[in-house]
Amino acid sequence: MTDAGAVMLGSTQAGIYAVGEYLEAYHLETSIKEAEDFLNRIYLTSVLYRADYFQNIEVSATGALTITQHYIAYGVVLFLLLNGIVCANILQEKAPTLENKLYFSGIRSGEYILTKIISVAALLWSALVLLGSMLAIVIYLVTGNIVMESILGIFPLFLVSLAIASIIVLIFQVTRGIISGVMLLFLSSIIMTFLSGGFLPAAFLPETMRSIGRLLPTTILGKQVGEIVTNTYTRVTFLQTILILIIAGIISMIMSKRRQR
Repeated sequence: MTDAGAVMLGSTQAGIYAVGEYLEAYHLETSIKEAEDFLNRIYLTSVLYRADYFQNIEVSATGALTITQHYIAYGVVLFLLLNGIVCANILQEKAPTLENKLYFSGIRSGEYILTKIISVAALLWSALVLLGSMLAIVIYLVTGNIVMESILGIFPLFLVSLAIASIIVLIFQVTRGIISGVMLLFLSSIIMTFLSGGFLPAAFLPETMRSIGRLLPTTILGKQVGEIVTNTYTRVTFLQTILILIIAGIISMIMSKRRQR
């Protein structure tokens, strides 16, 4: 950049001398001083103007989201995960006799797990609707504006609720008990949210943690909620959210089917 500036400065001076010689050739020596001052002012301003060499590019540790949007997105994910603790009683493993009765009644493991996922998702989504409604009311009372984007974003959040519900159901399928399920859900939620950058943006985490965080479902779900917040949806994140729902649901169904045998 320094070399380029020196070249431009040399070219500028050559241009000024050329104008001086031109005026001399036409016997306009009285105008040389005025012309050189004018050209010096114009050319040197252009050469030394830093804005021509630098651009103001805002770099954020939270990517396309603002700090507020980032923490709202991951706050919603953590809020939904921890709300699974409320569902501990209905997600705990049932007595073998009850599961056998359900099986012989025609209710297979797939239908049983699917019912659990939908039930938990409905509860989580209801909590979000209540929270979102309260927030919209507060914003309306403070600013007098109705935030339609936030209200409409409640509906796409049902997909996020389904994906998180499938994770919650899977955790309780693994643990098979209330206390162990609650503990594993709490610890895994905190750890996954931390590694995904929910507490501290991932850019500030060590490379090993960032690599692990990229593979966690909370990272994908945080991106999905972030897109809902900013009303900028992408197909990749949408499909990844569906993939989380399907994979966690299938694993839960397989585990439940093995126990019915």
